[in-house]
Amino acid sequence: MSPEGKELSPEERAKRVEAARYARGTMGLVEGYRPTPLTRELQARWIDGEITIDQAIDEVRRSHGLPDLQEPAQG
Repeated sequence: MSPEGKELSPEERAKRVEAARYARGTMGLVEGYRPTPLTRELQARWIDGEITIDQAIDEVRRSHGLPDLQEPAQG
């Protein structure tokens, strides 16, 4: 169930899985990025529709002592 109260379609969930894989792969190749446990947890929660991408971004920012974004990054 999404934060908006809607169930994610299998297609939307598959798109999110692919987006997360692509992001991890790209960052790993270019920057040597290794996802933290928090990042993996937030990606899984976003894929499952538990949180929005903006909520995930804000949680990562808070974990680094940064303030939440004032406006949604992704709408």
